[in-house]
Amino acid sequence: MGNNIFIDVRMEVVDYEEALLFLKELPGQWIYIKHLNDTQTDDLKEQITTYTKFKVRNVDALFGTILIYGEEDEDRLTIDKDSILSYQMTPNRDELYIQIRTADNYTNVYIKKYLPNIKYRLNEILQSSKNLIITEGKTDWKHLKNALLHFQSQGLYRDIQFEFFEYEENMGDDKLRKVREYNQLFYNAGLKIFIFDADNPEIIEAHKGQEFVDWGNNVFSFIIPVPESRKNTPLISIEHYYSDDEIKTLDKNNRRLYINSEFNHETGILNSNSRIIRIKHSKGSEMTENHIIDDEVFCVPEQIEICKKNIYRIKTECDKVSLSKNRFVEYIVRGEEPFRNFNLDNFKLIFDIVSKIQYENMNGRLCDQEDSINYIEVSPIAHIRTFDNELKVLEICIPESEHTLQLRDRECFGVDVNILKEGVQFLLDWGNGKIKISLPLNTDLLDFLHDKAANHYNRIELQLYSDSGTRIIEILNGDLASGLIELKLQRFYL
Repeated sequence: MGNNIFIDVRMEVVDYEEALLFLKELPGQWIYIKHLNDTQTDDLKEQITTYTKFKVRNVDALFGTILIYGEEDEDRLTIDKDSILSYQMTPNRDELYIQIRTADNYTNVYIKKYLPNIKYRLNEILQSSKNLIITEGKTDWKHLKNALLHFQSQGLYRDIQFEFFEYEENMGDDKLRKVREYNQLFYNAGLKIFIFDADNPEIIEAHKGQEFVDWGNNVFSFIIPVPESRKNTPLISIEHYYSDDEIKTLDKNNRRLYINSEFNHETGILNSNSRIIRIKHSKGSEMTENHIIDDEVFCVPEQIEICKKNIYRIKTECDKVSLSKNRFVEYIVRGEEPFRNFNLDNFKLIFDIVSKIQYENMNGRLCDQEDSINYIEVSPIAHIRTFDNELKVLEICIPESEHTLQLRDRECFGVDVNILKEGVQFLLDWGNGKIKISLPLNTDLLDFLHDKAANHYNRIELQLYSDSGTRIIEILNGDLASGLIELKLQRFYL
């Protein structure tokens, strides 16, 4: 560490060991990097700022350099340890600031954990070979993860071997249902459990009378069980696993969650305080009485009349007293007062079901579908899986390389196919590079191509293996790809 340290007011100075703990948690996570470079000469002072986002593959900090490698070759960050003036971190340890001095230059690197837009990440669910829990809301998994860590610290549920699909944008029950429906079409190496809130009658009806539903191919779903304390109001979301008093806990800014029944649905006025109003009160009558309100609640001073003509003034001039669901769960996870000692016992209802699914699967009752999967080898590097639902997957297994690492986002590379008498060629082109994969043509492969042309739900997967595991990329997917294969088959028979 040197002198002339700039202290970011949001952060506190930490030692190398604490910074290293942060860095060691990064592999497998997305990070957002802000890079500020200050250059000063006798005539000019210049600052250049760049921004980068990528998913971390691994971190190497054993020697004189900190190296952070992304999933793609061009995604990397290199820092010489000898040039570092200070390490600083936010109080909740989600961001690391590294101040660097080289000659007349100061470089400031901010590394923050980050989750990208969910639409770019949904394919991760299908490609993952891990046991995954997928929830419908961006706060649901946070509540569940916090509760599971709490229980495991007490020696409970330590046999549960699941990761949570972590994201920061609400999926909603409709999208979660569609993702589940797509995943159930194909065999999953790991268990995929989709957990729905108990507030949509249509979703509830699909699970009626069942603790959980086995959709096949290692895909399961269930609705969060209704705790005894909520039997009179069974349409619930995850926040209802806490008591009403806990839900209404005030933070240091006098903000909190509200419950729909607390408001007059005609006026929007809080029953216990005539100066607090919910702006969107007209929707109150459409919601269940126990619906959680986390936005558009304001405290209006006496000098402002509460009426329709003053709505804009209330929204722009008055203090918001509603607390977002996301901030609510962050307080709980961080253990901030007065959110530190909430009762988590109701969450055992969920983990009892997760544990049961895992136990029954490990004991083979739910996994005997594996016996109904047929494997047809078409070459030393490829085989066809045929399922009882008549869907097929062509799996092409090749080693990960510097070329295949370029293949990340399907939209960033094109795929063509040639069907010739001597074999089938898959051509992958990402602009500055190409890969050609050749398979010998035989009756089984030809039959698969006909099936693929007829039904785009049949898949072609690249399985890229390395010491760190296997990565799966689907190629030639969708109706257009099926049309392309059909065209190439027509040309083949000419």
